[in-house]
Amino acid sequence: MTKNNFFKPKSRASIRRGQIITTFGPGALVNLELGTFIGMEIDSWKNTGPIDSIYEERLQKRLKVKYFRQPPSSETFPKGIPYRRFPRWLFCPKCRILKIYESWVVNDTRKYPTAPKCTSCRNKKLVPMSFLVACREGHLDDFPWVEWVHRNNNICDSNPILEYRTSLSGAGLAGSRIGCMQCGAKRSMQGAFSPDAFTTSCRGSKPWSKDWGHDACSQKLITVQRGGSNVYFSKVVSSITIPPYTDSLFEAIRDTNNWSVLTGIEIDDKEAFSTMKKTLLIAISQQIGRTFEDVKKCVDDMEELSERAELQSEEDYRYDEYQAFHGRYDTTTNNKRDFEVVPGNKGYDYSRYGIKDIFLVKSLREVRSLIGFTRLRPSESDVEHSNSEENIEVGKLVDLTDHEGHSSNWKPAIEVRGEGIFLTLDDSKIEKWCTKKEVKIREDMINKNYELSCKKRHITYNLVSSKYILLHTLSHLLIRQLSFESGYSGASLRERIYCNSSKNVNIMQGILIYTAAGDSDGTLGGLVRQARPERLSAVLDATIGVSQWCANDPLCIESQGQGFESLNLSACYACALLPETSCEEFNRFLDRALITNTDNIPGVGFLELEM
Repeated sequence: MTKNNFFKPKSRASIRRGQIITTFGPGALVNLELGTFIGMEIDSWKNTGPIDSIYEERLQKRLKVKYFRQPPSSETFPKGIPYRRFPRWLFCPKCRILKIYESWVVNDTRKYPTAPKCTSCRNKKLVPMSFLVACREGHLDDFPWVEWVHRNNNICDSNPILEYRTSLSGAGLAGSRIGCMQCGAKRSMQGAFSPDAFTTSCRGSKPWSKDWGHDACSQKLITVQRGGSNVYFSKVVSSITIPPYTDSLFEAIRDTNNWSVLTGIEIDDKEAFSTMKKTLLIAISQQIGRTFEDVKKCVDDMEELSERAELQSEEDYRYDEYQAFHGRYDTTTNNKRDFEVVPGNKGYDYSRYGIKDIFLVKSLREVRSLIGFTRLRPSESDVEHSNSEENIEVGKLVDLTDHEGHSSNWKPAIEVRGEGIFLTLDDSKIEKWCTKKEVKIREDMINKNYELSCKKRHITYNLVSSKYILLHTLSHLLIRQLSFESGYSGASLRERIYCNSSKNVNIMQGILIYTAAGDSDGTLGGLVRQARPERLSAVLDATIGVSQWCANDPLCIESQGQGFESLNLSACYACALLPETSCEEFNRFLDRALITNTDNIPGVGFLELEM
C-alpha cells in the first residue's frame, strides 16, 4: 500500500455501537464527510484493543458461539473499527472526469489524501458514483463503467478516461450519460436497472473482506443505488436474559479474566480440556472468594441449561421467557439488576379489557446480536417494504467472517437494559372468540395474501392465527398510546409477542412492551408507571377508542388488504403502524377491527365494550 492510501490519523467519524449491529455493520455502506466507506469483516476487529465480552448463554448456544463482543469504543480503541473506501469510482463535479480512486491519487502530492480531490480543478472534492451492482448471494461491486460504455465496441484501453455528464434534456436515467474520452463511445444509463442489463454474471466481489476476495458466482447482476435501502439488510437476533441465567454467582464468574480464557479454549482432546477447565475454575473460585465446589456446580448447571436451549424452537425459547415473566423461577438465582418483575394487578379487575394479568417489568436485560446480512432482499424471516411484483427469491445470509471454512466463535452484539409492561389476555375468552365465523373470515383474508406472497418470494408459509393478529394489533395500539403517556418516543418502545402455534403445547397469549435503548431516552421508570392501576385503565380506554376510529376511515376500516403484499387489513400509518425498529414483524399481520366492534364491521371485535 502506498503512502497515498493512508488517512490522516485524526480523520475519523463517530458511529454509535448500536448502529454497528444494525445499519453500519460489516458489509454496509456509510456516507461520511471523507467519502463513502464499507464496513470490514469482524476478523479485522482482532487488533482493536481489549475485548469487551458479553455473555448470554441461551443465545450463545442457539447461535453456536462462545461469547459476544461489543464493538470497540473510542476509549478502548482510539483507531476505531476499520472501514474501506468504496465505491472506488469517483468523478469531479466540475470537469466531469470519472476515474478509479487509484488513478486520482497517483499524482496527489499530499501526504494524507484523506478526501480525494481533482488536481486539475483547484482541488475540487471528488464525488463517489451513485450506482453499484449486487447479487442475491450478497456480493457487491463497482458498476462496470468501462464495459457499460463500450458495450457495442471493443474496449479501447485497459484504463480509459471516462466522462460523466447529466442533462435536463433526457428524462430520468436517459439524462445521465457516460462517454469515453479516448475512443468517443457514449451511452446513457437508461436500462441499467432492468433485469437483463448485463450480459456477464457476478464476479463474486467482497470489498468488506481483508483481501477483497472474489467468490465463484453465477448470479445475475442487479444495479442498486449507493444509498438505496436494498443494499444492506442486517440480520439481528435478540434474547432477554431470564433466571437462572441472571444468577449473581454466575455473573461474578463471567466477569473474571479466567472465564474469558476458558470460553476461548479450542481443544479437541477432552481429557486435556477437562484438566485445563478444572485449573481455571480453581483460579476463578480463588478470585471471587467462593469454594471450588460452588463454582463448579454453578458452571455445570448453566452448561446443562444452555445445552437444552440449543435444541429449542423459537416457540420453546419464548415460552421460557413467558414463564419467567409470571414469576415461575427460583428467586435465589436471580439478580434484580438484570430481571425484576412484580405483579401489577393489585386487586384491580381488568377482565372487561380481556386482560388476565399485568406485570411490571422494573428491569430487564436484552442482548442483540448481528449474525449476518443480505442484499437485494431480506432473509426469509424478514420482509422488504416494496411494491415490486417481481418473483425474486429472498437474499442469502452472508456470514460476518470471510475466512474459508472458518466459523467465528463470537458475534458482535450490544447489551441494553430497560423496563417494560407484560400483560396476558384471557385464554378462555380468546379460544371462544377465535371460533367466530366473522373472525375466521378476516383471518383467511390475511393468510390467503400471505400464502401468495410466500410463493412469490420462495419462502416458507406458516399459518398466521387470528390470536396472533389480535395480540400484535393490540401491542401496536398500546405502544402508540404509551408513547404519548410515558414520554418515550415511539421508536424507543419495542414489542415482543408471546403466542403459541399449537393448541395444546406452550399455551401463550402475552405481550411485552419494553424500552431497552442506550440513547438519550434512557429508562427512568416512565413506562412502568403507566402500568400502575391508577393509570392503566385510562391508557386502555384511550387505546380502545383509537381502535374504533382512524383518520383514513372508512377507507382503512373497510380495506380488503393494505400494506406490504396486502398483509394488513384495517391498519395504516394513521392508526396502527409503528416505526419498523419497534415491530418484530415489519408492520405485517395487523387488523384493528379485531379489537372492538365498529358500525362498519360488527360482531368481529374481541372486546364488546361501550366506550
